[in-house]
Amino acid sequence: MGCISSFITTADMAIVGKGVSTEPKEQLLSLSTIERKLDFLFESTLKLKMNAKTVDARYQGDTDKDIVCHKIVYQKQGRMITVLAGLEKKLLDDIFTTLYGHKIENEMALVLATVEIFGAQFWKTLAGYLIGEDEAMAEVESSVLLEISPKQALKKFQPKISLRFDSEKGEFFVATDSPFFRLAQETV
Repeated sequence: MGCISSFITTADMAIVGKGVSTEPKEQLLSLSTIERKLDFLFESTLKLKMNAKTVDARYQGDTDKDIVCHKIVYQKQGRMITVLAGLEKKLLDDIFTTLYGHKIENEMALVLATVEIFGAQFWKTLAGYLIGEDEAMAEVESSVLLEISPKQALKKFQPKISLRFDSEKGEFFVATDSPFFRLAQETV
C-alpha cells in the first residue's frame, strides 16, 4: 500500500510541477578549473600557451592596459544572459599573428578580425561552459564595444561574476550575469 501511495504522490507532483525544479541548475566552479578551461581553449583553438592566472575575482574594470570589450547575449530557458569579455590589444596582436602568420598594422582591422574569430568559436565555447551550453542556448547579440572602457562596461552591466586574468601573452577578463554557475569560495 505504501508503494502505491508513493507512486500516486510522485505522479501528482509531476502533474502539478512540484518535484521538478524550474530554477536553473547552478554549477559550482573553482578558479583553478576556469583557468584550466581557458588554457585548454586557447591551446586548442588558437595554439597559444597562456598559463592563465586569476588576478582579480571581483574585477571592476580597473586597468592601465588597452582592452577591447566584446559583449555577447544568449538566451537560455527564457532568460537573457550576457557575457562580457575583454582582451588586451597586445594579446589580440599575438592571436592575429598566430592565426595569419603576420602582424596587422591597421588597429581597427586587427580588433575586428580577431574579435570576429573569438565570436565565432572561443567566447561561444567559454560562454557555453559558464552558462551550461545545451541545445536551448541561442546567441541573440554579439557586439564589439569600441568606445567604452572595461570599467564603464562593467559598471553599466553589473555582472554576477567578473574575473580578470593575466597570462604569458597578456591580460583578459570575462564577466557574466549567468544564474547557471557560481564560484567556489576562493580568494585571489
